[in-house]
Amino acid sequence: MTVPDDWQRWREAWQEGRAATPALDRPVERVRRGRRTHAVTGAAEIALVIVAVGGVAAALRHAADAVETALGLSVAVAVVVTWVLHVAARRREARGAVAVASEYVAVMRWLRRRQLRFVRFVWVVLALELVFLTWWWAGGIPVHRSELGAPIAVFSLWIPVVAIASFVAWTVRLHRQATRELRRLDRLQVELDDG
Repeated sequence: MTVPDDWQRWREAWQEGRAATPALDRPVERVRRGRRTHAVTGAAEIALVIVAVGGVAAALRHAADAVETALGLSVAVAVVVTWVLHVAARRREARGAVAVASEYVAVMRWLRRRQLRFVRFVWVVLALELVFLTWWWAGGIPVHRSELGAPIAVFSLWIPVVAIASFVAWTVRLHRQATRELRRLDRLQVELDDG
């Protein structure tokens, strides 16, 4: 993140007609990096929904009773509905961002808010997924206790646990970084509005 002094220097350099390329390259690179992050989070959203619904579908093939089946179907529908609502909100945001895309601070604030919404979306989907998986695991572990090291247990229990924990850890870091950056950008926006 740049400090307000950098913005002042850039503005003065631009007004004097001596805009230095290195001084302007930094914010441009940050916008590029932000757009790459935006593309990665978009792909991660789709992958998360596919894996979440696919995981529930695979687990439902071995559902022990009607409660597990109903819970699994409810979670799958909730994940899809959450994703559809998230996509609709993202499209509304994108329309608003196009109007202000010429301003670096506005675009970066939009990207950070988008990251925070992505993190909240991931947490909702994972919470829904865990509602089902916890019930499913609780029913399956006592039955398959002697097979917890078997390949099927690795793929249906241990890999999902590690994947979910890793994904949560990554989103917590992303949330902290985006929140910190958004606070700085908000302060900078106030300073630019006052200046």
